[in-house]
Amino acid sequence: MSLNTFGSVLVLIAFGFYIFDVLFREVKPNRVTWAMLTLNGAVLLFSYREQMATDGMTGAVLLITMYTLGPAIIFLLALWKGEGDIKRRDLLCGGGSLFFLILWQVTDIPGIAIWGSILVDFFALLPILLGVIEGEKESLTAWSISQLGDIVSLIALDQWTVMSAAYPVYVAIWNAILIAYIVRNTRRGYRAR
Repeated sequence: MSLNTFGSVLVLIAFGFYIFDVLFREVKPNRVTWAMLTLNGAVLLFSYREQMATDGMTGAVLLITMYTLGPAIIFLLALWKGEGDIKRRDLLCGGGSLFFLILWQVTDIPGIAIWGSILVDFFALLPILLGVIEGEKESLTAWSISQLGDIVSLIALDQWTVMSAAYPVYVAIWNAILIAYIVRNTRRGYRAR
C-alpha cells in the first residue's frame, strides 16, 4: 500500500469513528454543514481530476475522494440523527460552492474551483469550530485520525505544487486548530469524544 493510499484510508477510518460517535454517543452533525461539505468535496474532486489530467498530479485525488465520500455518508446519517436549520450563512456558503463550480465550468480553470471551494469549505466547517469553542461535543478520535491521514497524504504528494498541495495543507491546518480546541475543552472539563 502506498503512503498516499494509507493516508486516505486513515481519513476514511476517521469518518467511521465519527459515524460511530453520531450513532452511539452525543455527537450531532449539522445537516447543512455536511451537505455543503459533500457538495464541496464533489467540486474539489472534479477540479483536482481535471487539474490532474493537465498537470499529471495524482496525490491529492484519493484524499479528496475520502473527503467527498465521508461527508456524503454523514449527511445521510444527519438527516436522521442530526440537527440544524437552514440559516442565511448556510445558503451563502452553498451558493458560493455553486458559484465556483459554475465559474470553473465557464472559465475552464480548475484552480478557481479549488481555491473557491477551500474558502467555502472553511465557512461550512466554521459552525463546528464555533460549537466546539462554546463547549459542544465533537469526536476527538475521528478528528485526530483524520489529521494523521491528512499529514500522511501531504507527505505522500507525488508532485509539490501550489495546486496539488492546496487542499491537503488546508485540511491539515484546519484539523490542527479544531483538535486544539477539542483538547482545550477536555482539559476544562467538557466531555469530548
